[in-house]
Amino acid sequence: MTDRLPARRLRDTVLAAALAYALGRATQARRAEERRRIAGELHDLVAHRVAAMQVLAAGARRALRRDPDAADGALAAVEDTGRATLRELHRLLRVLRADAGPTTELAPQPGLADVAALAGAARRAGLPVTVRTDGPLGPVTDGVALTAYRVVQQALRNVLRHAGPATALVRLAADEGALTVEVTDTGRGPASADRIGAGLVGVRERVALYGGILRTGPAPGGGFRVSARIPLDPTGAAEH
Repeated sequence: MTDRLPARRLRDTVLAAALAYALGRATQARRAEERRRIAGELHDLVAHRVAAMQVLAAGARRALRRDPDAADGALAAVEDTGRATLRELHRLLRVLRADAGPTTELAPQPGLADVAALAGAARRAGLPVTVRTDGPLGPVTDGVALTAYRVVQQALRNVLRHAGPATALVRLAADEGALTVEVTDTGRGPASADRIGAGLVGVRERVALYGGILRTGPAPGGGFRVSARIPLDPTGAAEH
């Protein structure tokens, strides 16, 4: 009996190591896939902003002599858009992978204005959802708005999959230079931490890309909470 114990322990250790390795590889694959998806979405954002700059520059050139003030305003908009586009381009270069493949179709990406539609879809699926905005959000860049949308999308998806009978609250707020996105539910939560972690791997990548922090865990009083805090002016986050 005593001779079998070391062998059993060795077997258990090997199995545990193999399982940890397999889970690690699966997580890496999910992260790589999500980063390729992020790269495609950032590509669309950059492309739309460059197109907007072209339109603004053409308008400024036409108005330069007959309406200098209008031309000056258009050029200022070109400058602001170019600065924001450069930041998004830096982020795109960070997440782009050689095997991501070309993006052939351009489409506007969702943002904060589309959170209500997410909630509506969840309600139709049987989950009562309330969306609450605490105070004015102010200007939010396209990339940050897209990231906030993805946080809500994944959190509501997890509630529908894991929470059982529940209600959900989506809260948006802007304070101290950051956007807070919080989704709480009254359900039973995930059956295991791994199931939630797998779904939120990509969301954590997105939030970190903009210098933000994502937290997940039990909500006070029961249920589950997903909370992200993202800088509203994530200048320089791409360089970190």
